Amino acid sequence: MKFLYPIIIALFLLPNFAFASISITEIMYDLDGSDTDREWVEIFNDGNPVDLTGWKFNDGSNHILNVPPKNGGVGSMTIPSNGYIVLTEDANVFLNEHTGYSGAVVDTVMSLGNTEGILYLVDPDGGTVGSVTYSKTMGANDDGNSLQKVGNNFISAVPTPGVGVVNNQTSNTNNNSTTTTTTEIVTVVNNTGTSNWPTEQQVFANAGPDKIVVVGADSVFEGKALGVEKKPLENGRYVWNFGDGATKEGKTVTHVYKYPGEYIVVLDVSSGYFSGTDKAKIQAEPSKIFITSIGDTERPLVEISNNSNFEIDLSSWIIKSGVGVFYIPKNTFILANKKISFSSDVLGFTPTSLNTTELFYPNGILVSKQENNIVPKNTLNNDVSTSNVIAPLRVIEESPQKEAVLSNTASVGNIDDSKSTPIYLWIFGVLAISFIGGLGVISMKNFGNKNNTKKSEIPRADEFKIIEEE
Repeated sequence: MKFLYPIIIALFLLPNFAFASISITEIMYDLDGSDTDREWVEIFNDGNPVDLTGWKFNDGSNHILNVPPKNGGVGSMTIPSNGYIVLTEDANVFLNEHTGYSGAVVDTVMSLGNTEGILYLVDPDGGTVGSVTYSKTMGANDDGNSLQKVGNNFISAVPTPGVGVVNNQTSNTNNNSTTTTTTEIVTVVNNTGTSNWPTEQQVFANAGPDKIVVVGADSVFEGKALGVEKKPLENGRYVWNFGDGATKEGKTVTHVYKYPGEYIVVLDVSSGYFSGTDKAKIQAEPSKIFITSIGDTERPLVEISNNSNFEIDLSSWIIKSGVGVFYIPKNTFILANKKISFSSDVLGFTPTSLNTTELFYPNGILVSKQENNIVPKNTLNNDVSTSNVIAPLRVIEESPQKEAVLSNTASVGNIDDSKSTPIYLWIFGVLAISFIGGLGVISMKNFGNKNNTKKSEIPRADEFKIIEEE
């Protein structure tokens, strides 16, 4: 019977061995921004499966672990061998912020200190399991990182709930061309199954193609990324470096280059521990886009010319005339050294000489404007290779006398250049007036000669007799 005593003692100790396998492996105690309902703790089981029903979480006082689906919790209370469970204040908030997480989430009361704290789990018998002491000097203090257990220590790193920390350290010696790589593959088991996470790159970023942009205009940059299994990455962080000192975060962003030149845009995409980088070459060119016609009264339009040697995207540029405003649709391109026209039917308004017609970048910066210009009808039908034909302005000679004449003429009324009288008619009119004037002079002379009669033939006053009528 003596040999049975060790076996009986071992059976009583088995639960303790199982409990001792539970540990706290990640702590998100001070998030960027508000911490309300967003703090969480990851626990790991490196032993046999353990049912956490009846356990408590202690962050200064004991809190019950609520059985899912309490407050959005998912999964079961049993943590499998080599598996993870996340404890959080609000499971719904956690799942919304970590859409890639597919393990169990258990709801509990949680209020973690932002400067320091002591955390541990309490088993059903009141025993303390997985005690951890932390402080902000260890890192992860309001910088988006969490404290993660590596060996017997905690480090600050990008949050990886349900994954664990994967170490991938590489050192290079240029002189000897020696490379040393240390790789650790973590096998993760959750309630949904088992998956392997190798340290090879799992995020593949795409910054888009090389392109030419216009200085002063909004340029759109749209990033893409593939994650595990080469599928589109749903939850990732996109950080852009535009090569001119400016950076911006977001999957789709806009940027304005203020000076011409060639720039390298770098996109960095990260998800959990993994990240990927891609770059594209950007050529920023000065704007050579102009409004070159607003048509005529019969065919009102806005004609835009591209005098550069490259194609330009006019997406979201703005055409304005009077109170009329038109936003150029997405994916509208104008070819190099070509022109495009927008009819009044498309614009929704009629540009006229009474209003100034203007072209703006999407950010509201003026590109070009055309004032009081109605192009003669015949110029619209001419395919002029040099560019679009603009209605010529009235030529004013340098002579001050001619300027005065033109000024006085213009003050009489508005003159339409397209209807000006041909010069030969003016010459004919001058000659006719001169001829008529000459005839008038001759006639007056003859009339004067007839009046020069002899004075003797003119009756005198004393020759007249007044006869009084009775």
